[in-house]
Amino acid sequence: MALTTSQPMSDASGNDASPRPVLRSFVETDCFHVHRWFNNEEAVSRLVARREQFTVEDARAWVQRAMDDSSADRKWAIVPQAESDPIGFTALYGVSGDVAPEFAILIGDNACWGRGIGLAATQGTLRMAFDDFGAHRVSLTVLADNAGARSLYEKIGFREEGLLRAHVKRNGRLLDVAVYGLLRDEWARTRE
Repeated sequence: MALTTSQPMSDASGNDASPRPVLRSFVETDCFHVHRWFNNEEAVSRLVARREQFTVEDARAWVQRAMDDSSADRKWAIVPQAESDPIGFTALYGVSGDVAPEFAILIGDNACWGRGIGLAATQGTLRMAFDDFGAHRVSLTVLADNAGARSLYEKIGFREEGLLRAHVKRNGRLLDVAVYGLLRDEWARTRE
């Protein structure tokens, strides 16, 4: 399933800042990009969960799981239209069943940060969660000190629902994790 986002992306002055991204299914050759993203220390340092090591074989297995359209965990590559290579991914973990799916995103190419791509990719993934998968809500977790991500999620309509104190241990520090949720009717109101 591929989706071209329809949300306009502009910079602070209102000018078109970047191409609209496409969310597409993963293909086997994406494993080299996935390997690069998960070994980009600056990118993965903002993730709640991360691995100390991520090999090419790990990336191949990750992509194989991402290609499984029958899985309850769904992942899409984020591809700027002007470029052929994916620059990150979005995911919905647990799209089947009675429990709401959890959203995740990684923009693994630092050069694409701050261009509105994450916002548009998040909105496109939420559209699929609510419209295609019939989710009644979507949740997410984010490191509490990640002000940029939290601001983006709140702009979209997510509400902070709680704080997991000292939830992640990273480099000898204990970090809090914020929990956010977005209900179907809240999402619908943001689209009006």
